[in-house]
Amino acid sequence: MNKIDKILKESRNLENYQSLDVNAEWDNFLSVLQSEGYLEKIPTKDTSFVTSKAFTYSLVALLALLFIGGAIYIYLHKPINTFEKHETTSERENIAFADGSTLILGNNSKAEYFSNFDNNERKVSLSGQGVFDVKKEVARPFKVYYGDVLVTVLGTEFALSKVGTLTVIENKSGSVKVSEVLHPENSVVLTEGDTYLYEMGKFMTPSDTITAPPVVEEKVEIIVEKPKTQPKPKAVAVVEPPKDTRSTYYLGDVLNDQLLKYYKKKIKIEHKSKFEKKAKVKLDINAPLETILQELQSQGKIDFTKGDCEGCFILTPPQQK
Repeated sequence: MNKIDKILKESRNLENYQSLDVNAEWDNFLSVLQSEGYLEKIPTKDTSFVTSKAFTYSLVALLALLFIGGAIYIYLHKPINTFEKHETTSERENIAFADGSTLILGNNSKAEYFSNFDNNERKVSLSGQGVFDVKKEVARPFKVYYGDVLVTVLGTEFALSKVGTLTVIENKSGSVKVSEVLHPENSVVLTEGDTYLYEMGKFMTPSDTITAPPVVEEKVEIIVEKPKTQPKPKAVAVVEPPKDTRSTYYLGDVLNDQLLKYYKKKIKIEHKSKFEKKAKVKLDINAPLETILQELQSQGKIDFTKGDCEGCFILTPPQQK
C-alpha cells in the first residue's frame, strides 16, 4: 500500500498546474510506474512518422487523380483519324487536307487518304486526274501513290493525269521527286516547269516520245482493167484487239509493297501463310483492289475470301490441286 500511496501523492502534485502538456505528463506518469516496477519500459509515442506517412499518401493520391484526369481530357479531345474516300463523275471536287494542302480532283477520279495523316508522312492514293498544292513541312513529306508511280514532295504544286497508258507528271512550282512504287531506286527529280512521262518502268520527257517522221515512198499507180463480171470485194471491218495495260511483277513485291502497304486496313493474311513470293504475276496495278485479287487468283498465286467489314478480304495461299 505504501507504493500506491506514493503514486497517488505524485498524481496530486499534478493538480497545481493550470496549463500542462498532456504528452509530457503522461510520459512522467509512465516513468513513475516504471520506477516502481509496475511496468516494463514503454517507449514514448512518436506521431511525426504517422503524420509524414499520411501526407505522402495524400500527395500520391492527388498526383494520381491529376494524371487520370489529364489522360481522360487528352483522349476525349484527340481528333479521330478516319479513312476518307472521294470519287467524282462529271464534276470536279475541291479537297482540303488537315495540314492545309489542297487537291482539285478531276472528273472520273478517286482519292483515298486518312483524314489526319500521321506523325511521319502524309499519304494520298489517286487515280484519274488531280492538281495538288502542298503545304511545306520538312518533317513530314507529302506522298502521292499514283498507280506504279510514287510522288514525294515537301512543298510544291503539281498535277497528275493519264493519257492512254502514259502517266503525266507536271511540276508547277518547287521541286518534286517521282519514283516507282515497287522500285524506288528508279526515280527522277522535277524542278519548276518540268513535265515527265512514265510508262512500263521508264521515265521520259515529252521530247523523248516524238518519233521521226515516216519515210514517204513514191507511189506508182498502175491501172488494170478488171473484167466487168468480177464482183466488187466486200469491205471487212478490222477490229484491233484491246491493248494490254498489265505489267509483270514479283508476287512478293505486290503483296508487301502495294497491297499490305496501302490497303493494310482492308487486307488480312492468314497466320503462317506462305506464298511463292518469287513467282511472276501480270496485272494492272492501277485496277481496284478486288480486281487485282481476282487476277492473282486466276493466275493460281493466291486465294481470297471476303472479310467481316465492307471491302475487306482475307488472303490465303492457293489450294493444292
